[in-house]
Amino acid sequence: MEHGRNHQIREGLLRGNRRYDEIWKHYRPLKDASCVARYLASAQGTEYRTFADYATIDQVRHEFVDHRLRHVEASVLKLIASPPDRKNRNR
Repeated sequence: MEHGRNHQIREGLLRGNRRYDEIWKHYRPLKDASCVARYLASAQGTEYRTFADYATIDQVRHEFVDHRLRHVEASVLKLIASPPDRKNRNR
């Protein structure tokens, strides 16, 4: 995947290509958590007083780092190891 010019373009590439389904599945919750961490609001409009109202330290460690981030890393490494078939690029 080419490096997109902004977050929306990159996310569109991840969502729009089945080759990246596994990455998107685990990236999206990480993105959601990062929005809450920065803006204390979710993409759905839920507001939080503190990040701790959204997730505990244990949830961050276990769900986001140990689970989600590890799956994103593993999926990317798998894609790097197997270049796409040019004929079936978007399947």
